[in-house]
Amino acid sequence: MQTRKVSLLPLVIALALACGDVSPHEPQPPPPKNEVFRDMSAERARFKNLRLEPTVSGALLATPADAAAALDLTSFVSGQVTSPVPQAAVVVPRFGDISPRKGASMLVLSTGHVDDAVRLPEPGTDFGTVGTEGDVSTVRITFNVPRGMTRLSFDYRFLSAESPDFIGSQYNDQFTAHVTDIQGTRLAEQTSVNSAHFFDASSTRAGKTKFDSLLADDPSGIDNFPANYPEGIQLFPDAGITDFKSVNVPISVPAQGGQVTLVFEIRDLGDGILDSTVVIDNVAFASLEMIDPNPILIDTFLNQVETDTLRLSTLGTPARSVAADGVSAVLLRARVSNLGNMTFSLGPTHNPANGGLVPIGSVAAPTNTIITRVEEVATGQFFAFALYIPPEDFKRPDTGADDMARQRDVVLDTSYTPTGGTAFPDTHKITVVRPPVVTVHDIWSGCDFWGNAGISGSSLHNVTCADYKSTNSESIDSPANSTVVGRAIRTALVKMRGEGTAVTQVDVIGHGMGGILARKFASRSSYKNANNYGKGDLNRLILSNTPHAGTLLANALTEVRANMKLKYAPEWATFNTELLRAFGFSLEPADGVSPMAIDDLTINNPALVAIGETHVPTHVLVSTNGQNIERKFGHPALLDAVKMIYTNMEEYHPLTEELIAPGTHNLIMKANIVRPPTQNIQPSRVFCDQDFDMFATTKDQQGSASTLATTAFSMTNTLATLNHFRTPTNPAYFQRTVELLNTPIASTAFDGMLQTPVAPPPPTCTGVFAPDAPASEQPREALAEDTTQAWEESLLAGGIRIVSPAPGTPVSPGATVTVVTEGTDGFVPVLAYVSGAGVLATMDEPPFTTSFRIPAEAVGTVQLVATGINAQKRMRASVPVFLPVVSAARLSVISVINGDGILHGLGSTLNLTVNGHYDDGVIRNITSQAVGTIYSSSNDGIVTVTPAGVVTATGTGIATIVIRNGTVTTSISVTVLEKPVANCIQVRLNDHNLFVLEDYREGIDVGGKVAAGGTLQLKDFRVGWQLPASDRDGVLVAGQTLDLNNGAVWGEARYGGQYRPTGNVTFPRGSVRQGVPVNFASMGTSLRRLSTDLAALPLQGTTTIESWGGITLRGTDPKVNVFRVEAAAIQNATLLTIAAPANSTVVINVRGTSARFANFGHVFEGGIDENGVLFNLPDATTLTALDYGFYGTVLAPNAHVSFNNGSWVGGMYARSLTGNAVGHLSRLRDTDICR
Repeated sequence: MQTRKVSLLPLVIALALACGDVSPHEPQPPPPKNEVFRDMSAERARFKNLRLEPTVSGALLATPADAAAALDLTSFVSGQVTSPVPQAAVVVPRFGDISPRKGASMLVLSTGHVDDAVRLPEPGTDFGTVGTEGDVSTVRITFNVPRGMTRLSFDYRFLSAESPDFIGSQYNDQFTAHVTDIQGTRLAEQTSVNSAHFFDASSTRAGKTKFDSLLADDPSGIDNFPANYPEGIQLFPDAGITDFKSVNVPISVPAQGGQVTLVFEIRDLGDGILDSTVVIDNVAFASLEMIDPNPILIDTFLNQVETDTLRLSTLGTPARSVAADGVSAVLLRARVSNLGNMTFSLGPTHNPANGGLVPIGSVAAPTNTIITRVEEVATGQFFAFALYIPPEDFKRPDTGADDMARQRDVVLDTSYTPTGGTAFPDTHKITVVRPPVVTVHDIWSGCDFWGNAGISGSSLHNVTCADYKSTNSESIDSPANSTVVGRAIRTALVKMRGEGTAVTQVDVIGHGMGGILARKFASRSSYKNANNYGKGDLNRLILSNTPHAGTLLANALTEVRANMKLKYAPEWATFNTELLRAFGFSLEPADGVSPMAIDDLTINNPALVAIGETHVPTHVLVSTNGQNIERKFGHPALLDAVKMIYTNMEEYHPLTEELIAPGTHNLIMKANIVRPPTQNIQPSRVFCDQDFDMFATTKDQQGSASTLATTAFSMTNTLATLNHFRTPTNPAYFQRTVELLNTPIASTAFDGMLQTPVAPPPPTCTGVFAPDAPASEQPREALAEDTTQAWEESLLAGGIRIVSPAPGTPVSPGATVTVVTEGTDGFVPVLAYVSGAGVLATMDEPPFTTSFRIPAEAVGTVQLVATGINAQKRMRASVPVFLPVVSAARLSVISVINGDGILHGLGSTLNLTVNGHYDDGVIRNITSQAVGTIYSSSNDGIVTVTPAGVVTATGTGIATIVIRNGTVTTSISVTVLEKPVANCIQVRLNDHNLFVLEDYREGIDVGGKVAAGGTLQLKDFRVGWQLPASDRDGVLVAGQTLDLNNGAVWGEARYGGQYRPTGNVTFPRGSVRQGVPVNFASMGTSLRRLSTDLAALPLQGTTTIESWGGITLRGTDPKVNVFRVEAAAIQNATLLTIAAPANSTVVINVRGTSARFANFGHVFEGGIDENGVLFNLPDATTLTALDYGFYGTVLAPNAHVSFNNGSWVGGMYARSLTGNAVGHLSRLRDTDICR
């Protein structure tokens, strides 16, 4: 450990940051930062003298031409590179794990030595004389820019050893970029230690850059790296790194094109030590930007990109690529010199494999070419916009090269033609990438089982595993399991968006129960929302061995549980104890009563039936021929945890509890039920005449999938690893999965919908006992007299022990050890098994000796336990025997499954799975503290981490978890986001003052926006006059005929059929033209679903109906209050009183097919107002209102509304509206109603 004097003030700050309170009894405020930095100045001065190094002149490692090529500039004219030493300005194919953003190389500038294992960034190097004069690296590049180019962009990443210690001090290392064009020289970008958005330089962000190796026991002050800390010392990151930032600035060149100069510079400030580095790449010039509009530019009511041109011109995130999901959108944003037209084209003909183009606000199908008008979004600012919609499949038909590609390019041609001028053509590339893949593992499994096998090890896909290993035997509706798919999808999307990809959907691969969790996620009412453009989060669904409507095996296991808890309670407890010890899960709920996964997976369980239809393109993979696999082949091929479960099922199921082995062996699999050499092979008692995969029948796995959307794999005695539990790592399954990820989702290989789960007819079972059945398959009553007598005796005494190996016997990974067991004190087992290190070895008959294989992945200590069952079904477990694992293999690298973590909401947890890569080529799980792994968090205010590797969110932000074992370390970033909207009803009904799916006739006056899917007829009218002047898009929309007679529209008007003006029709803030920016059919589906979901909400509040016609609705919930009122009561009402807290939402479900509101008043109490009231009429097909005023928003998506001589203050969403009622603008508050 480094020995140094540490001033008290930095220590106080470090403690305050780590603990939140230095002294719980007498809390002291931390000293001002300037005092802390002054206190450290002496330490920096000492290091400056120690780290002084002369500048070196001579051959450069990067010439100006090299730098230009690395920056992807092909029109290089001239340049200059200056640096204190050649190693401070280099061109590299990679900087550690940081890859070029484009091309084969990138430029790296530093105030010290780049990638030097000895002269590390901390304490760094001071060049020349003491100070900052010599610590500057500069690259100047001049290049030609073609005509018509208006934007220049580049990407950079800033790293500094000054972070986190000296943020806010004078030691403010700085990176700048200046651009020179015909307008002169100006600053294009500046970042510094004090202004940069730093993350800790973790192994996942800054791997192999040498900044990731700056790990200290105390990051404050200056550390003398490289340092060797003793094992067991917690380490913390001592450097910072930014994400790649894309800089995009306007440039000006002559009409015929011209030269532009870029100057990049990085320099030390304050002094010359503690170095900083910048990685620069992908300099480009273009006439347009590619922007991800999601989520900031999404209209949350229409579920599409909004049409406000001013916002479109300034907001959004730069997109480097787009995922091939057919749903995402890329905003094409071109700033031009003046009004005119812009042509966007993907080629002369429409090729769906290249995606398509649509105008802003259009709901038309994407096409290959569109022409848009240039808009003046502000004075002197002219923009043209379009949307690129990617293909729904990554692989193009008949393009074999796409099979093994991670990305491909689509060519986009643009041509800007100014009014009365000459066209400016340009060509761009849109990079299309594969959508992320989310895998969801099975019951009794985990992400670590998949490891790097199967799709998890694919180099073509970004794979995130939905890990619910710690709850893998709990109910599918448990808090953890019900949200695991959504959390994994959000994690996958956030990670990919962080890399600059516009992505909306994922491909999901669900194995077994994981497939059910995926289907359940897609069945939620909130599944389709604005964040996914109303299309859902799943692009395709590949289900492997999923028992859609349950499995007979689960029924059998619940029968075993009931039987054991009734007759063999100690055995049930022992069984679950050993299952938990050996494999990490139990079949018994912690509270003893909650349902478990095996309950949910019983045939036609309501939890499965409630999933309903799944509207996602789906293909299913099934395993068959299990009915023909004998137990002697099938049982050894099972996962060891499943072997333990099935072995105990055979002993304790009501069908077999009166038998002894091998008479019990055909409970699940076909088996010889007598001892060899005699043969009496009988079929499965559970599955009988139905084929199965060792867990679910073939029909259960296929569900409603068509033959073409099903791939079947047949097990054989030699291919028993095709059984249900092992398919994720089976090569045939993996190959077919990759093929399906490359198969068009519109092909016959995918069904567009899976029907509601319904189990096939039950199996036909016949008796299995022959008249002359041998003793082993006879009921217990027929056994020998001494056995019967033993059964009747108390058997509380006696047990089983491991005779050999002795405790403490060293074992080697992959070796085989002979385990000898025996009964003690009169306990005579007829069956035994030994478990440990995730391995189970069974012994079906005495002598109970077995060859136990120590897993090659074993590390630390192996704990062996023997379990015996006697003829009376009494179970005993031995005292554990601990065997130290001795190996010459050395740990080389540490990795974490899923890499960087994302937590969703405070209190959420992440169970790290840490793998050690050893020099014998074996990957071992080293998560446990028992094998020497220690964890530390860089910021306990964001996440904490336990010695077992459980990370808990304590605040939003990003922190680093450092994982150390011996002298080997790695680190990951953990991001804590706000808790997502889970299974919530999103109420977004404030965009329109009136929205009807069909006609609006006889209208006169609506203060806000109006949209009608059919004919829209207005006379002596005004529309949109209450809207702010800036809100002019889509003020009046008619899906068909727009019939206007004497009036004004305060904004833009659009129509789909004919426009028929009569008299004086004006547009004070807009114009009228053809085009329908609203998908009325889709909106109808969404509104009806919303109405149905609101109607199903539980009541929250009291309803009082008086005989004189008074209706009082009283609620106290600060967020949402729900009431039910019959339409008949409304018809007789004389006064409606609504009492609820301010800023809450009141949902009034009015039930009945016909409703009438006439001539009664409203009273608000408790702070509620019309901005929080929603009248929901899910059943109404007719709604009549007369001489009445609605104060609130009305949702009646199935109702034809007749409304005269009245008004509504809020929104009206209905099927149609006829009448002269007046609409006043009052927006319903956005509300998420979570259940």
